[in-house]
Amino acid sequence: MENALTKLKVSVNVNDADWQKIQELFTKERQWMVSQMQTHIREVNSMFADERKKVRERYKEYDGCYLGHYAQWFFWFFFTIGFFVIVGCIGMMIAQCYNR
Repeated sequence: MENALTKLKVSVNVNDADWQKIQELFTKERQWMVSQMQTHIREVNSMFADERKKVRERYKEYDGCYLGHYAQWFFWFFFTIGFFVIVGCIGMMIAQCYNR
């Protein structure tokens, strides 16, 4: 066992006609594989494009601006006004209690 070969050495003789057929088969298979991958990539890209269009339409307002931006400013504007009105009313009530 100590003198055993660690790698098997194999040599094959192939005539030119068979070698050409093998190369043609490999070429055809590679072309088929590349075309399948390109088709798949095109399908995935079109799926992503469709999804982007759906998302864009879902979040778009009529004038082309996003509603979320305006809704956020609308909320913060009235929230701050309401907050200061309530704080002012509480302050006036406390001031009236101490003035009596």
